Amino acid sequence: MAPSAFDSLLWFTITNIFVVSFALGFLKLRFKLSTSIFAGAVALVLIFLLDCIRFIYIPGETLAFNLVTVFEAVIVQFCVFVVSKYRDGRAVFTGLIASNLFLPGYVVGLICQEVLSSFLLGAAIGVLVHLVEFFLLCKLVRRDYLSLQERSKTGWWSLCLIPVFFYLLFYHVPRTNIMEGAAASLLAIVTMFVTYVVLMRYVASRAAEGDIAQRKAMLEGFSKNLDVEAAALEDSQHRLAILRHDMRHYLSMIKVMLLKAEYDEIQQVLEDVSHSIDKSSLTMHCEDPMLNSIFQALSLKAADAEVDLQTSVLISSNEKPTDLSFAAVIANLVENAIEAASENEPGNRCVEARIRPIKGQLIVEVTNPFSGEVRFGSDGYPQSGKGDQHGFGLQSVKEFALRSNGAFDCEHDGGVFTARLLLPLRPTLTEPA
Repeated sequence: MAPSAFDSLLWFTITNIFVVSFALGFLKLRFKLSTSIFAGAVALVLIFLLDCIRFIYIPGETLAFNLVTVFEAVIVQFCVFVVSKYRDGRAVFTGLIASNLFLPGYVVGLICQEVLSSFLLGAAIGVLVHLVEFFLLCKLVRRDYLSLQERSKTGWWSLCLIPVFFYLLFYHVPRTNIMEGAAASLLAIVTMFVTYVVLMRYVASRAAEGDIAQRKAMLEGFSKNLDVEAAALEDSQHRLAILRHDMRHYLSMIKVMLLKAEYDEIQQVLEDVSHSIDKSSLTMHCEDPMLNSIFQALSLKAADAEVDLQTSVLISSNEKPTDLSFAAVIANLVENAIEAASENEPGNRCVEARIRPIKGQLIVEVTNPFSGEVRFGSDGYPQSGKGDQHGFGLQSVKEFALRSNGAFDCEHDGGVFTARLLLPLRPTLTEPA
């Protein structure tokens, strides 16, 4: 026996509540949670009104009945688009699988209602199945799924075909008598549920492997920087040893010049000694070993390009973000600035890199003169290509800022290009006096 119009209305209302709840819980939200919940409530009210029309006033599964069904699906997708941080295939896929994943509770509840001849018992069992599903999804895949939305932008539209075909498969199962297609419905639903869980976890594991490979590449790069720093330290020690050996000769020369009152020559000797000391000393850019090794390597690159690199890093190892990506972002910004500054005329080749906590934020600012044209895209960031040395790699900086709940912007004013990254301070950080 098919469920009555009233039973169907209540069943679909219960299921829709879980569908919208899944969408809100498994999306990166654009707005505050309260605003998103309000949008979801508005969508549920609209769908409920349409369900009243569909089940009470439209007899049978006519064309009008199916059109109302399609319109309800559009409302769900529109709600998902409104609240989603990413308005692309990620939002569409999440909305589609939400409609799929809560079919088990609906079908099991209807079967129990038929077997037990009780709507209340069937509804209670259906809600219980919905709750178990929601718990398992949150436990097994929610964290990986949210992380996957951040790390992967492509491939989502093709994934949307999976829930579409599952939905078509389910609605081709006979439903005149719910018991008639019970076995086929349950088998299709179990297959669907297992497919989604396995697929999400597989994709998440592949993304994690990609992250591991990226971190491995970063560590290899940092290892090379440490090798460069070690070589520079060894060279510095060698130069200082030579300077110590020659110092007695310089002192003897100065004594002789003092007796002869050759003060200009003494000044020249002192300048030569000072220059030798400067060449022999190794600049310490900051306390953090990883950042310091990066700046050491970049200093050598800047020297080769005849670019003057000035650094001001007022954070310690305990203050900087622990993510390896932070060090990669700093290297990316400074390297881009060095490449851009190297195109200027000699005497106008300089890069300033400043990192310090200010008013509860960690600010990273890299500036360099750039006389060329910088074309900004619609997103406010430089476009990579001809004449734009800052376009390369800035997308990764932008993504790091978003992932860290920070902000990143660029400006080109008065022949000076500035890249500015703002990150929330870790709780233990304190601003310098």
